Amino acid sequence: MIKKVLKMTCLGTVLLLVSFFTQGDGDDSVQAAEKVRAGIPSRSALWWAHFVAEDKRFYDAEGLSVETVLIQSGAARAVQILTARDLDFVTAGTISSLTAYLKRSPVVFVSGLINDSPFQVYAAPEIQSIKDLKGRAIASGAPGGPPHFVATVVLQAAGLDPKKDVRQFAFAGANNRILALEQREVQAAVLSPPFSFRAIELGFKKIADARDYLKEDQNDGITISRALAQKDPEKVRKFLRGLVKAMRFIGFNREESIKVLGKYTQQPRPILEKTYDFMVPTISEKISERGIKTIYEYLVDNGIVSASGDLKGFVDTRFLPRDQ
Repeated sequence: MIKKVLKMTCLGTVLLLVSFFTQGDGDDSVQAAEKVRAGIPSRSALWWAHFVAEDKRFYDAEGLSVETVLIQSGAARAVQILTARDLDFVTAGTISSLTAYLKRSPVVFVSGLINDSPFQVYAAPEIQSIKDLKGRAIASGAPGGPPHFVATVVLQAAGLDPKKDVRQFAFAGANNRILALEQREVQAAVLSPPFSFRAIELGFKKIADARDYLKEDQNDGITISRALAQKDPEKVRKFLRGLVKAMRFIGFNREESIKVLGKYTQQPRPILEKTYDFMVPTISEKISERGIKTIYEYLVDNGIVSASGDLKGFVDTRFLPRDQ
């Protein structure tokens, strides 16, 4: 439920944050719950497990009162806010978290969330293949984000130079990328469910699927500050227990899970059903080391981080539950 709209100043930038959470019933156990702030960059199926954990009160069962903060300026900014200690957890693209870590931000990647890339490239009907995008515009997100990563991999595989042969535009959020495609501001867009299914309904065609190019990926996950890991490891364990329980719930409770996603994304039932079938196999707390290495190579190739970066210390799985 949307509670309030507030403005925060972080690192000299005024950000618009929309806080929404499930209210408690006012009993003593809820009032005594430990408060937690979790940031997400959009209301999409990528954060489905978090929505379920919140809606089904799995966090509450762990003694946590979780306030979800929608950070409209994207995953990279969410990680910045995390390092400023205005958030406890961030559910964001692994690329954003890894970039921050390699630039010496004190962050730790503690859980997977979406392990296979859910992104696909959709284009106007006159575009027959990725090669046809030469000289055209694509909405792919800012460099260093998952959509831009996917666009780069796909374009290079087609023999195109991502920096010279196409015009890439940074739109934060799949909802904004599909809008740009619908309004013909671009000829193609990198989308994820449920917006990719919406693109089909609008008459656009899929011309590439990231899963055909990335055999191992670590698309999203949970990132925390190193300070939280050291100061309150039990809070981290509680949050991840609730989240992993939600992952299991989604796999075994199709109908209820679809209802929850519909509540948070406001998408029609047919699209939600397709999203469930597409996304469920990708949801996992497991972390792919190879997937992270692939992301690191992309960051180096695009000059976003130094080739001398050290990945040791980025991943810490000791907070994950072992018996769920």
